[in-house]
Amino acid sequence: MLSTWTIPTDPGFDTRRPTNEDRYSPVYAERLPKARVKPEALSNAIKNQGTLAQLFNPSARPYSVGSRPASAQNKNFAKENVHRIKEIQKANREKQRGSTPSEPVKAVYKPGKFDSVESKVALEIKAAPPPLKRSNSATFLRAGSRNGPPVKDRPTSCEPVVPREMKLTVPKATIAKEHKPLVKNVNHIGQNVRRAPSPLRPRPPSVIAAEELAAKKKQQEKRYQKGKVPKYLKERQKQWEEEERIRIANTPDPSIPHGHTLMPREERLQTLAGLQKNQTELLAQLNALPVRVDTLRVKTAKADLERKLAEIEDAIKIFSRPKVFVKVDD
Repeated sequence: MLSTWTIPTDPGFDTRRPTNEDRYSPVYAERLPKARVKPEALSNAIKNQGTLAQLFNPSARPYSVGSRPASAQNKNFAKENVHRIKEIQKANREKQRGSTPSEPVKAVYKPGKFDSVESKVALEIKAAPPPLKRSNSATFLRAGSRNGPPVKDRPTSCEPVVPREMKLTVPKATIAKEHKPLVKNVNHIGQNVRRAPSPLRPRPPSVIAAEELAAKKKQQEKRYQKGKVPKYLKERQKQWEEEERIRIANTPDPSIPHGHTLMPREERLQTLAGLQKNQTELLAQLNALPVRVDTLRVKTAKADLERKLAEIEDAIKIFSRPKVFVKVDD
């Protein structure tokens, strides 16, 4: 069904076209509706001032929201990072120089494990053959040799005594060409490795514990006495005997009835002795009564004594047995 309701016209909407006189008259201006302006319109206008003019400027450069203005040249960020790191390191070094005082230079560490190793030159000198002696004719009257006859004007000076060990063993240049020293191919690196003391490597705790256990077992085997029962076996035997005794004591006797317990032998004999003593006393009292039972008192006393004697005899029969069972009170 179509709606017949119509939208009412705006009260400020005037379909009549105003004239120039009406347009500039103050009465017409008052009749015009007030503009519907939001409170933030002024701030938006100030913020976007000049933007609208750029949109209508044909010579202006187009601007997109998602794009950024390209830089004049691409930057090498990796190079800048390296340069920055070097500057930071330089600043740290200068700071450390200024903060830490000058320390004395430490001496160079020289290990002493190679002190006993001989040098290669000394080994070659020892392995070389002794030099050959030159004949007197080869060195006689040679320039600078001073081997001629001694001058009579000057006394001859004795030659300095030089130990044989300190004499030069290297042959002279003329003989060295003919007699070359024997050079042996020696592996000095291997010799140094074999002569150098080997450092102690840290052993794992499991290996140390295993060695200690083996040494302890070896000491126990040395102290072990053959043919003698060890102490721990004796203690274990005593423990087994005690456990067996407790087990037997706690095991119920199949001959004992349910709800009863066996009276100890000492207690049974003591009770039996007391019953026999009472029996003897009652028999003495019974024998002391008169033969003629005429009065009621005598008859009652005799009947009472006979009843007690009968009970004691039954009890003596029970306690005379080897086993007496007593009922346990619940």
